Amino acid sequence: MSQSRGEATPQVGLVLSGGGVRGVAHVGVIKALREADVEVDVIAGTSAGALVGVMAAADCAIEDMLTFWMDTEAFGFQRFAASITGVFDTTSFVGDIKKFVPYERFEDLPRKLSVAVTCMIKGEVEYISKGPLWPLVLASATFPLVFTPIEIDGELYMDGGILDNLPVRAIRDQCDFIVGVNVSPQRTVEASDISNPREIVERIMDLRFAASRQDESMIDYLLVPSLLETYSTFATDSMIEIFELGYDAAKGALPEIKQRLAQSGKRLRH
Repeated sequence: MSQSRGEATPQVGLVLSGGGVRGVAHVGVIKALREADVEVDVIAGTSAGALVGVMAAADCAIEDMLTFWMDTEAFGFQRFAASITGVFDTTSFVGDIKKFVPYERFEDLPRKLSVAVTCMIKGEVEYISKGPLWPLVLASATFPLVFTPIEIDGELYMDGGILDNLPVRAIRDQCDFIVGVNVSPQRTVEASDISNPREIVERIMDLRFAASRQDESMIDYLLVPSLLETYSTFATDSMIEIFELGYDAAKGALPEIKQRLAQSGKRLRH
């Protein structure tokens, strides 16, 4: 752990993975951390983790985070895209999330945020932490073929989980202690679970997410809520159960997290 900050309070980071609807578990984790007065200074997120991350960086209430997830109709007719690159228009979500995040730039957020996006033309991951929030935060969550990519200056940006589903690398040098949350454990499936194009794409991304977590060893405490592997990426009817799995997992891990934070010198909020 770095000691280069001298007498400054060590910085705590939170890294949130992608995982589709399973990302609601991140909200439960954040609720538990707040209840325990564990203050997070820096956040990094990919895909669903980017969506939760921007709301956490904006200090949104837990109730507002849940409202966004539960009330935003992701697959409604009004979101159909006139494009062969995705079924639903990613930019149509900007208004939905801006109801809760009243900021336009990364620099305006109360807490530092970095999101991972995949540059489809360059073939590399990029970590965005400066400049306009929209639509790049949403670009991080553009699940391939389901949502349209975001084009900016000739580059196509898509789901950060394609290349980095646990973007600790984005903030490792800014933090003394990092908690990572992986909500996309590899699922066990049967042939009957891969019987249509949507399920095939979902399985491909599950495998891709699992393969793109090469930096887990850079995380000081990795939390993987149990039973999440029993939920699919698009389990929109199970959000409360998923939220509670994240909350319960974090509550159970808090004694060890707080012990390690105390050892790091991180002060708790009073």
